[in-house]
Amino acid sequence: MLTVFGDKARARKWDVIEETASEGLCERLVNELRSKDHMLDRLSIKPAVSFAGTSVSLGEAELSPKRMPETMRQAMSARLDALAKHHAGLLITIDETQAAQRSDMIALATAIQHQVRERRDIAIAFAGLPQMISDLFNNEVIAFLRRAKTNVLTDVPINDVQDAFSTTFRSAGMEIDDEQLRIAAEATRGYPYIIQLVGYHIWDAADMRDSDIVTDGDITDGLAEARIDLDNAVCVPELHGLSRNDRAYLEAMATSDGPRLHQRHRPAHGQNQQLRRDIPQTPARRLCHPRDRTRRSRFRRTVPA
Repeated sequence: MLTVFGDKARARKWDVIEETASEGLCERLVNELRSKDHMLDRLSIKPAVSFAGTSVSLGEAELSPKRMPETMRQAMSARLDALAKHHAGLLITIDETQAAQRSDMIALATAIQHQVRERRDIAIAFAGLPQMISDLFNNEVIAFLRRAKTNVLTDVPINDVQDAFSTTFRSAGMEIDDEQLRIAAEATRGYPYIIQLVGYHIWDAADMRDSDIVTDGDITDGLAEARIDLDNAVCVPELHGLSRNDRAYLEAMATSDGPRLHQRHRPAHGQNQQLRRDIPQTPARRLCHPRDRTRRSRFRRTVPA
């Protein structure tokens, strides 16, 4: 989706900066904003002196979080000034926003708010897990961003998921049969985040074999890895924030054969409603051990989130 936004902005001759939320987000954004004007190559300053053929570092200086909003605003204004001469604007897209540091979001929100007040041609689009983004934006400064239009992706019809998988795999020359497509599509239950994970990991399983033919084993392995990633990215962070009583209640629900729970597991007044707000509505509910996933494949670059 962010990819489509970027394509539409470029078609209007706007500049597009695409980032993923992680440590150092604002530093990367400032460098990107300044890159066109060659104002600075990097924010970090590493002075050194040389003598007798030996270089000695004098230390490293970096902008502090307190100065970052001011620096971001200046870099953004300079870029927009240059773009205005060509009647163009700027789009910034941020993926995986739930992983952003609060200080980065404050700096970004502050800079954008000033540009909006000055009626600049600027737009920003965030993508991430709804509940976690809501928690992140619960800040007096970041509250400005809550005025933006919010679209929560609903479940995608299984037939549409299957058609999307078919088009993506087959148009890239991958062989996958209709039954494999059906199994993969049904496993997603239409949840948008899992759709990407399932496609990515099935493609990755075939790619790791250096094959363009998807096997039943690739389907099985891909679905298993997708569930692990879902658990680690969505379920585990949410469970970590629950109280002991909340966890006991959820564990009882997970092992119950029906809607009635034993007296000792019944929630206190309002606890059921609180759990409904705290636990994201995802098709998977299992807790598992984290796995390190460092592989990349063409699928993630082919299909936008």
